[in-house]
Formats: sequence, structure tokens, C-alpha cells
Amino acid sequence: MVGFMAADTICMDGSLSESSQAADGRGLEGIEQLCAMALDALGAQRVLVWRHTPSSRLVSPIAAAVAGEPLFQLANLAWRWSDKSVEDIAPFEQSLRERRSVVASTADLHRALPAFARELIAASVWCEPVIVGRPVAILTVEPAPDAAHADAVMRIAASVGQLLTWQEAERGRAQAELLLALIEAAGAHTGSTGQLLSMVCQQLASQAGVARASVFLGVEGQLVPRMSSYADGHLDAAAWALFRGATEPLAIVDAAFASKRPVTAANGHDAGISPWWSERLGMQAAIAVPLGQARNPIGVLLLDSTTPRTFRHDDVRVVAAAGTLLGEIIHRVQEAQERESRLAAGDALRALLKLGLDSPDTAHTASRLAMIARDAMHAEAAVVCLPDGDGGLCEAARDGATAPNSAGAVTRLSSPAQLTAPLAVTDVDAADGGTARLLR
Repeated sequence: MVGFMAADTICMDGSLSESSQAADGRGLEGIEQLCAMALDALGAQRVLVWRHTPSSRLVSPIAAAVAGEPLFQLANLAWRWSDKSVEDIAPFEQSLRERRSVVASTADLHRALPAFARELIAASVWCEPVIVGRPVAILTVEPAPDAAHADAVMRIAASVGQLLTWQEAERGRAQAELLLALIEAAGAHTGSTGQLLSMVCQQLASQAGVARASVFLGVEGQLVPRMSSYADGHLDAAAWALFRGATEPLAIVDAAFASKRPVTAANGHDAGISPWWSERLGMQAAIAVPLGQARNPIGVLLLDSTTPRTFRHDDVRVVAAAGTLLGEIIHRVQEAQERESRLAAGDALRALLKLGLDSPDTAHTASRLAMIARDAMHAEAAVVCLPDGDGGLCEAARDGATAPNSAGAVTRLSSPAQLTAPLAVTDVDAADGGTARLLR
């Protein structure tokens, strides 16, 4: 079994994911400290920093300090107000557009923007743009300080801008190193496809700060889960069994494969995550990207979180790049396996021809056939079935995991019509392509 139960996991240098997360941690920690300092310096009740993405014109709260609440949790506010258009929050839009401070009263906002006003905890709010060449964030102070503190607010905003700039540079460096490390690790990899996927999934989950990363591969027109690994490397057999035996489709995965574009879900109520997945597997946010070239993907790479969250543009970009790269790696591995399978097929056919000439005994031939097939396919077990007198099939020989029937009784197949060849091989590592041809 692979996935949650993969015991042999190859790890790249952990400093890659650690450096990215440390960059985020140190940057956000510094911003939170600035927010806390602003509380005292400005006599405020709450100070927030909202990240602004210029390309999409969306804002999301990323750091906060609240008077009397040193352990204030930003998650609930972030869930409700992440990725909001600045056009929907008039004071933000004006502050960013005019690149100046804007002060708004809560009473006025209740009339114009009631949903936003309900989030405020004071009678007014000061909106200060954070400019680093272009507007990259908004600093809000509640209640708005008097004009004498304008310079102090501007200095705090400038410091926030410096920390955000450093954080972005560190994240970009760590992400570039991750993609380079994936290329190098894949080139040096000598283990199974399952081990390679496990390594990549764990590293990607850790890099993105999510719980799991999973790979779905297209098999006969369906997306089948091939690997799923936790960011911390722990194993969960029960979760993997649920993952493999899901009774409902995961819409976000199907959507990414069909659209050939990244798809995100910010919470467990999103249409891309059905209640089955959110309740049984704790999936509360996810991003799915095509595997391989967008014009002809071979599957989907899925990253999911156990807490609601939004995925930043650069997160989506690096996951999409990893999906493209991983898809190409898988494609090359499959091509190599196809060549090996053709060679194995030739060896198996030669062995069968020699066996048929040397031994006319049916039982001995069937036993040898099962052994040859199992070795050629690297399978856990192989079963040879022959026609019985009633038009069905019965087991003639078995090699592998399950020992033959000790009593020597004939084992009849429950659904012989499902077999299209006299040879059935179970638990084959790659159940399509050359394997299928070799079975035939």
C-alpha cells in the first residue's frame, strides 16, 4: 500500500520548507509586534494589517493586535474577510487609490457598508496605505487617533512595508529552491513511483503550510487517488482507507482536471468540498492543480488544509508549477516502466514457450505460469484460471500472497464473466499501459 501507509519516505533537505515557513513566521511575528506597539503608542483598541494584492485588487487580514487580548485569534476574521475586493470597502479603495490616510466613522459605515461596520470595535477607523513602490497593504487603527499621531502611523506603515518586502523575497527564494530540489531529487531518485510521490507530497504540504498533499492519476477515464502524505510525515491508515473508498466525488479535483486550471476552496462549505470530505477527512480548504502540461494533464495535485484559509496568488503559482513539474516526472517514470514492461513481456513469453515444450502437464504448467507472471509483473499474487465443464472458470494455480487451498478443492470464481483473459494478477504497481498488454 502507498499513501498514508508509505513506510519508505525519501526526504529532501527540510530547510527548504522550514526556510519558507520561517520567513512567513518571522515576517508576521514582526508585523504583529508592530501592531502591538501601535496599540500602546496610539492608545488604540485594535490594529490590523490587511495584505493587498495589486493584480487582483483583493485584501485579506494577516496580522492583528487587540487591547486586552494578547492571544487574539485572527482565523475567524480572516475566514469572513479574506480575498475581499477593495471596491467593496470604500475607505480601503480611497486610501489605496489616493495613497493617503482615510478616516471613517463607524456610524457612516453602518449606513454604507453594514457588514464591514459590524466587524469594527470602535467608533472610527483610520486607514493607512502601506506603499512599497505600489500599495501592498492597509494598516487600520481603531479608534482613529487624532491628527497629531499621523506621523507615527505613517512610520508604522513604512515598517510594515519593509517586513512584507523581506518576507516576499524570502518566500520567493524558498519556493524557487523547492522546485529546483524537486528536479534534483527526481533525477537522483532510484526508488518506486510511490516513494517519489510520497516525498514530493510531504514536501509540498510542508512548504504550503497545509495538512496534506495528494496525487490523483487518470486511469481509464477516472481520477484515482495514488498517493496522499501529511506535511509532518505521520501515517494514518484509517484516513487513507477513507480516501481510497470515498463514496462521493471531490468536486474541486474534477474541476481542476476538466478546466485544466488551478481551483481553490476557502472553507469546508465551498461547493468544491462536499460535506463527506469535510466531515470524514477534516478538509476545510483546498487547492487543486493539473498534473503535467495543461493541454493534456495526466491527473491532479491536491493540497488541503484542516482549517479554513485562502491561498495567496504566489501560493497558487508555486503549486501550479510543482504540478506541471511533477506531472512531467511521473510521465517520464511511466515511460521507463513501459520499457521495462515490454522487456519483461519478452522474457515471460520466452519462458512460457520453453515451459510449454518441456512440460505437457497442465497442473505443473499452470503453477509455473502463475510464478512467471507474478515475477514479470512484480505483483503480490498471481492466479491462473482455466475453463470448467459448466462454461465458467475455476482457479487452477496460485503464486504469491495467499497460499493454495490446502484441501485441494476447486475454487470457482464468483464473477467469471468479468475476466477477459485466463490470467489475473492482483495488486500490480502500475495497473495500466504495458501491464495490461502483458496480461493479455
